[in-house]
Amino acid sequence: NVTTFTIDPADAKDFDDAIGVIQLKDGGFELHVHIADVAHYVTPGSALDKEARERGNSTYLVDRVIPMLPERLSNGLCSLRPNEDKLTRFAVLTFNAKGQRSGQRFGAGVIRSARRYSYEEAMASMKNPDVGDPDSELLQRAWKLASMMRKRRYQHGALDLEFPEIKIILDEKGVPVRLATIQYDESHQLIEEFMLAANEAVAETLLQSGRPSIYRIHEEPDQAKLDELREVLGAAGIHVGDLSVRSELQKAIAAMEGRPEAPMLKLTLLKSLKRAVYHPDSLGHYGLHFKHYTHFTSPIRRYADLIVHRLLWNLTRAPGSGGTMKTPDYAHMKETAEHISTTERVSADAEMESRRLKELEYFERLASMENPEPWPCMVSRVLPFGLFIETTNSQTRGAIRFPDLGLPDPFFDAASSTLRNRTPEVAIRAGDFIEAIPTGIDRERGTVNFRLLRVTATNSNAPPMTGRGGDRPARSKGPRPGEKRSVWRRITMAGTAWRFNRYAERARLAERTRIAREMHDVVAHSLSVMIALADGAGAALDRSPERARDAVTELSATGRTALADMRRVLGVLRDPEAPLGPRAGLPGRRVRRGGADGCVRWCRWRSRSGRGSAGSRSTSRARR
Repeated sequence: NVTTFTIDPADAKDFDDAIGVIQLKDGGFELHVHIADVAHYVTPGSALDKEARERGNSTYLVDRVIPMLPERLSNGLCSLRPNEDKLTRFAVLTFNAKGQRSGQRFGAGVIRSARRYSYEEAMASMKNPDVGDPDSELLQRAWKLASMMRKRRYQHGALDLEFPEIKIILDEKGVPVRLATIQYDESHQLIEEFMLAANEAVAETLLQSGRPSIYRIHEEPDQAKLDELREVLGAAGIHVGDLSVRSELQKAIAAMEGRPEAPMLKLTLLKSLKRAVYHPDSLGHYGLHFKHYTHFTSPIRRYADLIVHRLLWNLTRAPGSGGTMKTPDYAHMKETAEHISTTERVSADAEMESRRLKELEYFERLASMENPEPWPCMVSRVLPFGLFIETTNSQTRGAIRFPDLGLPDPFFDAASSTLRNRTPEVAIRAGDFIEAIPTGIDRERGTVNFRLLRVTATNSNAPPMTGRGGDRPARSKGPRPGEKRSVWRRITMAGTAWRFNRYAERARLAERTRIAREMHDVVAHSLSVMIALADGAGAALDRSPERARDAVTELSATGRTALADMRRVLGVLRDPEAPLGPRAGLPGRRVRRGGADGCVRWCRWRSRSGRGSAGSRSTSRARR
């Protein structure tokens, strides 16, 4: 007789989880997590099961849902609608007074959900509790437990990667009319903590059974990605140490909170991490910092959860309650894990593309209005043609090109990656905040075109425009007296070309050295094999001439291979101008020599002979 309820989005129709919380006499808690018993209706090997496996998961587009299961199951028989008896698989977890899990048990049952909350309704009740209302008291008790669990999880190293969700509101005809921000508040956090705890407990139980199972894994990120992230954070004024140390990564995430650009920074962080996938081995979850983790709580929309339900049934079924359910062996489990990981990626891409198209449709409608409202934006990149921006409240990508800047004399300062204007003096860098008005869309690039209205805040962490030494004064903001402006611009580009040549030479030298070391190891190995073969041939000469002949033949072949390797090493070391090809990460062509002086002389000759001006082909050639 445990009171249970559901909390879901206001427009949800498939309710696959219900919760209930009991306060124990010792101050601890008993958490009941009930999940829709999809495995009762979808038997292994049936047509429903094969189609569900093929789809892998439900796909939630902006204007429709492509369900994994028929709607009669997902929205009807299996959905835990209030005041209806429903079959469930449950996990009952016990916690001490500090929110630490101390036990668990699993089984099958029947529940009748007492109430269906939307997230907004649950949050309103949690903020303004109604004394004497059993439902309100149950919510308060549930949040008391969830808040302790959440605090313990982050203390143990979990990463807070949640940020507001942008929901596109459509009218009855499917036309986008508004972009709404869904805050990740306590009502969302309550459900998340209980689902995470159930998933972790089920994963531990499956691992202890020793049977083939399916897990949700999230591997550690690459160091190179973390180094790039550290540079991005440093440019935003967040200075941290080695991000491979979890405490430093948590410190960086904490420093993002409260910043207008926090959603964009967290998105950059997410892109630096690897994607979570399904796997037959329990390899841990980096983001959640769990040793073992699986998916148990959403069998209506994920096939992995359906497999886990069948495995759990085989482990926990009572005697006489029915036979076992067929589950894949390790090889087939691995194949299934790879398949549903792929379908998950496909669905995520489709959902993202659906949101992007509806966003473009929405901004196209705004741009057609007579007086569209300005949008607060952050500059993400500064390029020679203009600015890349993102709206701060919807993370919509956009661009502002030179004609839409509204500045009389804009130019791109390559040395400091800054867009500048001479009169009036303006400097716009990545990280600056602006207000812009939508003017149209670019369907091919998937961006919105904006017109700059004003700069609202500058990025104080951006470097000033300085000379090449860093401590010398900046180059003058215009051509020298008597020097044509087009020439001055080309000289600026010549300096950029000089720096590129220098960095390219360094990269080529480092790559050439690395390849030479690899070849040295190959040659050393070949020589050691030759010595061993020569010793073997000498030892076998008296006992078995045939074996000695075979050893000499193999020795000759190995010698020819080693000789070819030596020639490759000598070729790389003797010819520093030889292209390295794709292994070097650079184009397979020679780096142009001549430096800045040659470019300057060429630019001045073009100016005197009248063969080029600013914006002409000569400028483009100098830029290249």
